[in-house]
Amino acid sequence: VWAHSPTAAWAVGYFTPTTTGRLLFFDGAQWFDVLPGVNSLEAAWGFGACDVWASGVGGTILHYAP
Repeated sequence: VWAHSPTAAWAVGYFTPTTTGRLLFFDGAQWFDVLPGVNSLEAAWGFGACDVWASGVGGTILHYAP
């Protein structure tokens, strides 16, 4: 989990044995599945609320900046 603020938090991981990795965003009230269906993710870090990097299994590196 990496949080820019109480209304901008990000979580990554492999959430169930039957699904692939997820990049989730929390807006202070609810979670959103921003990037489903990627390799299992293990770390998240960002420079701002909408500039986030995630890394995971198999050398996966993702950048989310809408």
